[in-house]
Amino acid sequence: MSYFADHPEVVKIFNDLESFKEFCRFNAMRWDEANLYKKDSREWKAYERNKSNAKRKFKRKFQKR
Repeated sequence: MSYFADHPEVVKIFNDLESFKEFCRFNAMRWDEANLYKKDSREWKAYERNKSNAKRKFKRKFQKR
């Protein structure tokens, strides 16, 4: 058995960290891993807003057809 198979929350943290890093890089924002899951951070708020808007836009696109 793998450690990561037994602990999926660790995999989620690393996936979120990688996704947050890419978001900051493409949007020219200062990336600091300490801002991951920090609700006071400007970068994290923008990342969360972008994630929710992307899901909403995807739904709207396919509902019209």
